[in-house]
Amino acid sequence: MSFKFAINFFVWGIAVLLFAGCEKKPTKQKTIDMLTTRTLGLAYLEENKLKEAEAEFLKLIEIAPEEALGYANLGLVYRRMGKYPEAEKQIKKALAIESKNPDIRLMLATLYELADRESEALKELENTVKHAPDHVKSLYAFAELCLESGDETGRRRAEENLKKLIEQAPANLVARLQLIETLLRNGKVDQARSHLEQIGKQMPEMNKEAARFYDTALALMWANKAEDAITPTRIFHNLLKVTALYQAGVLDLKGPGGALAGFPIVVFSQNNFTPIQEQKAVLGAIRFTDVTVSSGLDIIQKRQGANEPKEQATPLELETHFALGDYDGDTDQDLYVASGRPDKKASMHFLCKNNFGNFVETSSEAGINHTTKETAAAFADYDNDGKLDLYIVNPGPDILYRNRGNGKFANVTATANVADSAFGHQALFVDLDHEGDLDLYLANATVNRLYRNNSDGTFTELAEKMGLGGQYHLYRNKGDGTFEKDTRSEEFFQALRNVIGLDAAFFDFDNDGGK
Repeated sequence: MSFKFAINFFVWGIAVLLFAGCEKKPTKQKTIDMLTTRTLGLAYLEENKLKEAEAEFLKLIEIAPEEALGYANLGLVYRRMGKYPEAEKQIKKALAIESKNPDIRLMLATLYELADRESEALKELENTVKHAPDHVKSLYAFAELCLESGDETGRRRAEENLKKLIEQAPANLVARLQLIETLLRNGKVDQARSHLEQIGKQMPEMNKEAARFYDTALALMWANKAEDAITPTRIFHNLLKVTALYQAGVLDLKGPGGALAGFPIVVFSQNNFTPIQEQKAVLGAIRFTDVTVSSGLDIIQKRQGANEPKEQATPLELETHFALGDYDGDTDQDLYVASGRPDKKASMHFLCKNNFGNFVETSSEAGINHTTKETAAAFADYDNDGKLDLYIVNPGPDILYRNRGNGKFANVTATANVADSAFGHQALFVDLDHEGDLDLYLANATVNRLYRNNSDGTFTELAEKMGLGGQYHLYRNKGDGTFEKDTRSEEFFQALRNVIGLDAAFFDFDNDGGK
């Protein structure tokens, strides 16, 4: 997390968060000081600047000694420093304030494990999952520690916790692979095979080497040879460790950098913030100023009306859309805008580079040179090279521009296989299959499309196979690479069929980790 982002995050938090009051209302300044110190501490922790993080969390404890957050994160800092006695002291102070917080209890259990106090770690984790049975990080830590014993009792307890974990996070590849190996060692080959087949559905396309060991392990399980299946299963497991999908699972279960680094505590208690009326005063002090002309963004209206009477190019007549994104990697937001008239065959488009709040139009030099009647646009890094690419939605074939760097784009529509010819309304980039790359969903006037990212610069259209070919429905991600209609929303979407629908969105509506 950069410090610019940290400060922006702080200002945003002040502007939009409303918190409940309490009997003893803190001052507005105290709230601001708490948020500032917390944000800086987390930023230092993110960058592993432990001395600086220590200073901020000590300051936070001084500002708000009744808050568990400061003590817990200070304990995490000391744990990373290798100062285990100091870490234990601070974490226990946090627990004295929030005794049932599973994240703080997990911090203490991990500390015990690092200090070779396994029995205390097991006891702490057992209590944690007893009182917070849906806490996936604790379930996984408990399972891992149980497996270290190497005995039948440990494997049985690990199996129990891994099954509970998968109920909470069915798309987590790390937990499912660990469960498969545990089931095989417990002699439950049928259950192991079922979970391995689930991974096959979740990853319908895997590299040849992984696929070979997957097929070998599956065949041995079908032959009821549990012991023989363990080796190819472990090799398959190891081959998947380098994939983005697996690494995303590690992050969910162990935090950035693994168990040793761990997750910081980020949330304050709800009784320690400025009351609602004071927050309204903060919001009331915010003012917006129209800087369209001074920032150079009046270029759209100027060019639209350059060769026509002014009254023929009023803003209400313009069909305009835009996309925001830092395409040149200089940490500020650039702008792509396209605007057209109903009686014109092509839209006028503008790629506006942000130079400290002044926008400069750079379409020609950047290589954005199409002449189409646009309906939407989106920035997204589809090839995971750290640079934002640009997708243009049209009534006819769409266009994909790949960001080459140095402010230049190349039209890769044909090679990427995304020249969708339907009348498009919107493009959404989202990782639907949890493989670590962005897939492309197109909301069209007729049949919607889902282009699955092949991780090699190309896409494959799979809307029907993945269950997303229809329209005006809420689709639930099953976690196996497919979707199903959620019938609970049918009445609501039946009403939408009577109006023109031009929009779509992905979100985790049931908190199962899938979108």
